[in-house]
Amino acid sequence: MGQILFSVLVVPFLKIKAKERKAELVKLYGLSNSRISHSKLLQVQSVNDDTCKQFLEQWQPDIIIVNGTRIISKKILQCTPAVL
Repeated sequence: MGQILFSVLVVPFLKIKAKERKAELVKLYGLSNSRISHSKLLQVQSVNDDTCKQFLEQWQPDIIIVNGTRIISKKILQCTPAVL
């Protein structure tokens, strides 16, 4: 019963607040919802690969998004000032 009440009463409110907050952050930081160009993406077998490290050192990105890994090595974390 608690899950049903939560879903009916709280979830809709949270969705509205999340949408408002997202719009606020997009405006505040000048973000875009457009797709990222494939030329700016690098797919590697492991985030800890030397290929990944070289890419980060060369391009010095402002932000890095990692998907599908649990442990990122110190050599990767220290090779860029980006927000991880």
